[in-house]
Amino acid sequence: MRHLLSILPLLVWVQGAAFAQAPLDSAFSGEKEDSMSTLSIKPVKRPKKLLKQVINRLHKDLKETHQARSYHVEGTFRKGSLPPFSISCTYHVEGDNGLEVISQIRNDTNSIKTPKMEDFRFEGQARPNAQDSVYLKFNLLYLLDLSPSHMKKDCVGNFYPFPPFVDYEETARWFYVKAYEIDYGQGKGVYRILLKSKKNRYFWRPGDVMHWILDYEFTAYFDRGSLRITQFKGQSVSRRGMPYPWNWSMDGVTRFLADYDEDMGTPVLKRIRIVTNTERKSINGTVRRIDE
Repeated sequence: MRHLLSILPLLVWVQGAAFAQAPLDSAFSGEKEDSMSTLSIKPVKRPKKLLKQVINRLHKDLKETHQARSYHVEGTFRKGSLPPFSISCTYHVEGDNGLEVISQIRNDTNSIKTPKMEDFRFEGQARPNAQDSVYLKFNLLYLLDLSPSHMKKDCVGNFYPFPPFVDYEETARWFYVKAYEIDYGQGKGVYRILLKSKKNRYFWRPGDVMHWILDYEFTAYFDRGSLRITQFKGQSVSRRGMPYPWNWSMDGVTRFLADYDEDMGTPVLKRIRIVTNTERKSINGTVRRIDE
């Protein structure tokens, strides 16, 4: 059991990874324009204006609440040379805003002690005891902790890169911004916004979410009419020698893809796919909403 406990603390912070190119490219190739016939794609003349509009829309959607629903969550974890293990569960949520699915448990002591999940399963060489299971459950729930924006600016990063749609001024300062209008015909279309971190950008200001010192790329799709998010994907890349505030770094890439649909007119998480591998650890996780 000691080697199982040694895995747990290092699973809380993951933002990197060298990955197998072919399987990941196929797993993360599904973009919105691939699923519908496209009549035209044209660049948006004022992409930063659109960026500000979608951030404002996201902030409004973060104030919405939604009814009960359930997610199937599963992940395979590896630390160093130890054998990998897999865990899964069904997680129930109610009264959230549809984007920050598990944000409410961070300050809820009772939820931390007894996560609201069913059918928790563990597959590995060492069986966890009760204390181990609590930590394992929280690492599993962190697979749900992806949101393109947050109610609070001082958000905590776990498995995913920090969200780029929290503060307009900060995002516009740290990222190159491009945007395209994609027309499907019959009044249907989406906006595609691309964010790529600038070089020589290590100038942090008080109030920033973070130092943004990794190399980030994000792509997000928003309905052309409502400006509500429909898909969010991206990656963060770390390389040896990057000036981490923790004074250490490793080679690695984390990649993720999230899809959203609507409940009562506002976005609700549908599914997430994440793959990350570093020199020390890796995660292969999926989240899927269970539709009645």
